[in-house]
Amino acid sequence: MKHLSCWIALLLGLSLLFTACGASKRTPESEAVHPDPTPTEQPTQPTEQPTQPTEQPESAEYTATLYIGRDGQFQEYPVTSSEEITPEWLIAQIASLTGWNLDLAEPVTSGRGGASVTFAESSSIVTGPPEPQKEEFFVHDSVELLQTILDSVQHTLQYYFVDPTLGDPQSLDLYFSLNNEDIVLPDGVVVPFDQPYIGVIVACG
Repeated sequence: MKHLSCWIALLLGLSLLFTACGASKRTPESEAVHPDPTPTEQPTQPTEQPTQPTEQPESAEYTATLYIGRDGQFQEYPVTSSEEITPEWLIAQIASLTGWNLDLAEPVTSGRGGASVTFAESSSIVTGPPEPQKEEFFVHDSVELLQTILDSVQHTLQYYFVDPTLGDPQSLDLYFSLNNEDIVLPDGVVVPFDQPYIGVIVACG
């Protein structure tokens, strides 16, 4: 009996020893169930900044006034341009407004204390009033047309290029010619090309 009791005690001791060793082992399953708690750092994406619309520079606007009439009586017509205004542009605007042909033989030139305007043979100074005429700018004959054209061009250029608050616009002399010669109408009206325009003159004889 004494030997049997020793064997039972030995078996119990071995059983407890194996149980303790098995509990101390870490199984692969337990590693899978409890992964490394350290999070994986994800790369950050750059944040897109909203694009600002490109500001377009405002285009410059030039203004002027067309004066249409004769004998000091003029109607005013405001005009605008996106480009710098020139004498040729103003004359072209008068032509477009009235229906007159105001073709130039050459660009407007400066000198002799004023500006020279040379009309071409195709202009209404030679061909006469347009057909049909615009009622607002109706003239009775070629003499009245010539005076209205020259008075209108003169007044428009004078009052654009000479500021009335700084000087007298009429101090700017205008010289008119037809191909660099006197403007002469069949009924004896003449405008000398080498003298400042002061109105139409009836040639004597």
